[in-house]
Amino acid sequence: IEEAREWSKKAFNEGPQRFEWRSTRMNGDVYWELVDIDTMTLDGVTRLIVTSVDITEQKRYNEALKLANKKLQLLSSITRHDINNQLAVVLGYIELLQSSVGTDRCHEFMEKIGKAADTIERHIRFTKEYEMLGVQAPIWHEVSSLLELDTDVQIVNECQGLSVHADTMLSRVFENLLDNS
Repeated sequence: IEEAREWSKKAFNEGPQRFEWRSTRMNGDVYWELVDIDTMTLDGVTRLIVTSVDITEQKRYNEALKLANKKLQLLSSITRHDINNQLAVVLGYIELLQSSVGTDRCHEFMEKIGKAADTIERHIRFTKEYEMLGVQAPIWHEVSSLLELDTDVQIVNECQGLSVHADTMLSRVFENLLDNS
């Protein structure tokens, strides 16, 4: 209430005021409103005119947008790092290959360049898949099944019976973590 008085005083002294206000409905639900306070003089008496609009949904959408942007920035950073690592591998093997033309190692280096190129292609494909993050509603994932991946990394899976409610892209997170390890 004291804050409302302060906004009212500002409207009288400084002119129209606009601010966001956190309110509680009679049933206890919390909501946000955009409040405008202005003054109007009628018959020599200055009165406050207050209008408000419920902006709860807008606030939720803004928070969701902020979260999505943070995730996209993280994806961009991680993917850029992964692609740069693979390009360093390709460039290193090209350098070794140039000095090894005609030797038995030449074929070995070509295979490693091919694997690095395949990894780069996978990272780029992942960015396309990541565009779908947040598009579908979260689902329940059985964590132990997320760890059943075709990988050279030995996995000790002790997550039987553990489920998490997450985006449908969660399996890609595990794949990417294993790929990076």
